[in-house]
Amino acid sequence: MSNVPNDENYHSRFMTEAFKYADEAYNIGEVPIGCVFVHNGKVVAGGRNATNETKNGTQHAELIAINKLLSPQNSTHFTPQMFKETTLYVTVEPCIMCSYALRQLGNSDSHTTLFTF
Repeated sequence: MSNVPNDENYHSRFMTEAFKYADEAYNIGEVPIGCVFVHNGKVVAGGRNATNETKNGTQHAELIAINKLLSPQNSTHFTPQMFKETTLYVTVEPCIMCSYALRQLGNSDSHTTLFTF
């Protein structure tokens, strides 16, 4: 688990970034889900749903962000240990597919926003 401060402003800052990705998804007709991965207090990757746009049901925000982290073009060169030290901020609870992918990568620290209607 990452060592993140127990500070509401700290978490709000990153959740706001996740909502920016969700808003981007909403504006193009996607399910409005967004996320960011944070490592050492810095956003290292983000993603938004792209299932409608790509006609591919696996293009969830979390998986897109994971692909960005694992991309050879990523200058950070993420290691398995770094995933364990990374916090995920996501606008809704990850689905079973995304939860399993996060588990396989060793990510155990996530923050979600849940709304009650």
